Amino acid sequence: MSTERTERDLITGRFWFRESYGYDQELPKPEYAILFLKTILHIAGADGTISEPERNWVVGFAAVCGFPQNIIDELKVYQPGESDIVEKFFQDMDMEYVKQARCSILYYGIRAASADGELHAKELEAIYKLAKKVNVSDEQVQQIRSFVDEENQIIDKRAKTIFPDGLDVLLKVYDEKFVQNK
Repeated sequence: MSTERTERDLITGRFWFRESYGYDQELPKPEYAILFLKTILHIAGADGTISEPERNWVVGFAAVCGFPQNIIDELKVYQPGESDIVEKFFQDMDMEYVKQARCSILYYGIRAASADGELHAKELEAIYKLAKKVNVSDEQVQQIRSFVDEENQIIDKRAKTIFPDGLDVLLKVYDEKFVQNK
């Protein structure tokens, strides 16, 4: 598997990590990022299906993180249960990589699972089950869920403030002025 990043992947990934976390160091390696991303798909698919918005969220997340095309292609078709890689990741809960990744996996799992507009009961059950397995309390999970809700409200508020008539209206006006009148 080629894990070569294009210059665009690197620019996009560095920008996103800097803007999201103030992180300006080496990007995560694709070899272990795929495990993280497949775990997120497992959470999103806990209700028995990975909806198109859920898969698109994970694929889009991988793209803005700067992961190479082969990772994106793999995520487009991956189905939970096709690989035991996720189960192997969680075999030893005392491993430092599990401790360091656990809250971010839950956070991004919630984001992905709710991308279709609903956090289904089985998805929520999978989140709490995974949280228990990795020693994250119910209270911490609720904090993460609240944070996701707050972020979504801020995103909506920002969009309505910056584009009071909607971004689609602005793009239509641009199109009429700059594209159609050439």
